[in-house]
Amino acid sequence: MWHLPSGRNRRKVVDVENGVPGLAELFAELTGTLLGDVGPTEVLALLTSRCPAMLRVDSVGGVVIDGSQMVITGSHDTAKSLMLYEMQVGHGPSWDCFSTGQALVNIDLTAAADRWPVYAPRAIEAGITTSTALPLRARAELVGALYFCGTSEFAAVRAGQALADTVAAIVVTQRALARSERTASQLQAALTSRVVIEQAKGIICEHRQVPIDEAFRLLRSHARDTRRSIHELARDVADGQVIPGLLPKRKSAAPRRAGQR
Repeated sequence: MWHLPSGRNRRKVVDVENGVPGLAELFAELTGTLLGDVGPTEVLALLTSRCPAMLRVDSVGGVVIDGSQMVITGSHDTAKSLMLYEMQVGHGPSWDCFSTGQALVNIDLTAAADRWPVYAPRAIEAGITTSTALPLRARAELVGALYFCGTSEFAAVRAGQALADTVAAIVVTQRALARSERTASQLQAALTSRVVIEQAKGIICEHRQVPIDEAFRLLRSHARDTRRSIHELARDVADGQVIPGLLPKRKSAAPRRAGQR
């Protein structure tokens, strides 16, 4: 869990969050990305580009991780390069936040050499002395982290976490929609394949004068013997192609002579 600063810093947090200009509009824009063909890269880019001025922080970065795939964006090269460096060395605020699911708020990097012996000196060299990392989590699914860094404490922690939660919900929803689309596509392909196979069975049944079950056995056996998919073979049958061993060309009836009945 993260904790708000106390005393004067707590009042500063409340003041910033009560009067963040454009925050409601940003929430609306973020949720609106669900209606378009937009991925996590575009969502993170929208968020990180707006946050510095809105939340009064020097630089903002974001990372979304899905298995072996990773998306990193930043409002400035500093945040983006530092987050990428974290992923490479395996430690740092964003890395730890994503690994544990716990927020790290206003970490003094000048005193973090023992904790992050490689990352902390690199960040200080880049002019970053304090950092905050907030988890991107929707319910129990952790998808990444947001990274706020600069030379002064990050005050708008509640607003930052609310934005992080919104982005996480969008990413999780996008993934669910993508899975649904893949499933629908697979079901449609299976249905189309079944229709073609039924057509092929009917053609074989008619041409070979065999029962429908035997037609399917012949189709399946020929596909196995020729090392072809049954759907591909059925499509050729349905297209009227001549298939030696399964569907030879039918002999045309001999023309009738004049006067024959």
